[in-house]
Amino acid sequence: MTGPSTDNPTGRAGYVISVAVAVAVIGIGCALYLALFRTGGAGANSAATSSNGLATAAVVRTTVATHDLVAGTLGYSNSTASVTAAVGGVVETVPQAGATIRRGGVLYRLGGQPALLLYGPKAAWRTLVAGMSGADVRALNANLQALGYPAAAAAGNDFGPQTETALRRLQQARGAEVTGIVALGDVVFASGAVRVAAVTVTAGQIVEAGAPLMQIASAQQVVSIALDTANQTDVHIGNPVQIELPDGSSTAGVVSDIARVATSPAADSPNPSPTITVTVRLRGGHTTGLDQAPVQVSITTASDSNVLAVPVGALLARPGGSYAVQVVRGGTAVTTPVTPGRFSDTSNLVAIGPGSDLHVGDQVVVPG
Repeated sequence: MTGPSTDNPTGRAGYVISVAVAVAVIGIGCALYLALFRTGGAGANSAATSSNGLATAAVVRTTVATHDLVAGTLGYSNSTASVTAAVGGVVETVPQAGATIRRGGVLYRLGGQPALLLYGPKAAWRTLVAGMSGADVRALNANLQALGYPAAAAAGNDFGPQTETALRRLQQARGAEVTGIVALGDVVFASGAVRVAAVTVTAGQIVEAGAPLMQIASAQQVVSIALDTANQTDVHIGNPVQIELPDGSSTAGVVSDIARVATSPAADSPNPSPTITVTVRLRGGHTTGLDQAPVQVSITTASDSNVLAVPVGALLARPGGSYAVQVVRGGTAVTTPVTPGRFSDTSNLVAIGPGSDLHVGDQVVVPG
């Protein structure tokens, strides 16, 4: 077998031409492939790629926020209130410590009469009878409505016939003496459901009026945070939070209290800085059944809502400390000055201050 003769000019030229044609065909094929890829051929189109091949992202209107991530403990409030006997008599029933009592539930039975838990802003301070009016009567009517006696709601601040009728029905349903009046000791008002923190009497015990019966606390779970005093100015009452629970789920909360007095650390504490106690209330009355459980809390320390925002990577630094972005308009990237606002610490977004020529949906150039 012989190859092309080096003595034959025609054969050599034909070999060179064949190679050149092959290279040209490959080059044309690559060029066509790249052209198809860049223009979205063969299913490669992407919303993050503009018509001229630039990587882009949409301008959005959203909330941009910053957060502090701190450790906390999920449990119950340590603040308790004492429940005392309004009259003397034999204690018939008392709940166990740890029990939760809700609206209309029986806290205890004393001398044949149950004491019912109702929701209200103030403790009961007088006997309520027909013809009276006031904030305590309004609370009574609201509770009767919530317990399924809607006619009482029409009475408003007044203890009228609707109130008396509804009250008699409730007393009968709870095994109380049907009197149509609320004597002191018949009800205990609390801001919501309560947890029995401690019981100081036993069933069958004889007590005198004023004797302590139990300690109750809110059944609403809270998160306690020992916040370093250096971060005190970052946190305020009303700050929303996100709480990560031990099982990996999360729930929302809000900062409800910030202690005024700092606590010095113990001598063997790994954190030598003083701390203040921050209390977080779970939203919506949410409870988990956990007590003294460690949790992670993300506190929203500052936020800007309903603002235009772009990815941080879209910002272009300019001389003099100013910034701009490139907006794709008509297939061309146009440089537009912007004023950056708050930078999010949970996403790659930065708020854009007022006065920019940006609109929701505009495509800004970002690193490819």
